[in-house]
Amino acid sequence: MFSACAGGEEAGPPFREVAGTRLLMASVMEPAADHLWASVGWIISAEGEEKIQPRTDEEWILVRNAAVTVAESGNLMMMDRRKMDDEDWIAWCRDLIDAGDAAMQAADARDVQGVFDTGEQVYFACAGCHAQYWANDPNQFRQ
Repeated sequence: MFSACAGGEEAGPPFREVAGTRLLMASVMEPAADHLWASVGWIISAEGEEKIQPRTDEEWILVRNAAVTVAESGNLMMMDRRKMDDEDWIAWCRDLIDAGDAAMQAADARDVQGVFDTGEQVYFACAGCHAQYWANDPNQFRQ
């Protein structure tokens, strides 16, 4: 009678992966990271300095949305068939989550320098993971 309540392995939610690792990176993660990186910066020329930054509420919301997408992409990369079977993969994903979360907080605070700095964190999480996994065998990832 109480067997349904007894301990045992709990079934996870019925996820249905639509995108493999490469497609997820190309269609979700990369556009979000690109938006985050392009949202703030400085162009210094003979004419002076041009500051690139969000100026309206709508532009800040788009930066925040990109940061959330970056962070949650780290979670998506740890799911089911996408995750690699080692601790390094999880560590890179967590670095990405932390960087995206920090970028979200910077966007919420409308902190241009903070968004710029967290963009570097996102870059290092991506570059480190790519150097370890993608450079060795890009064909190991499902489309």
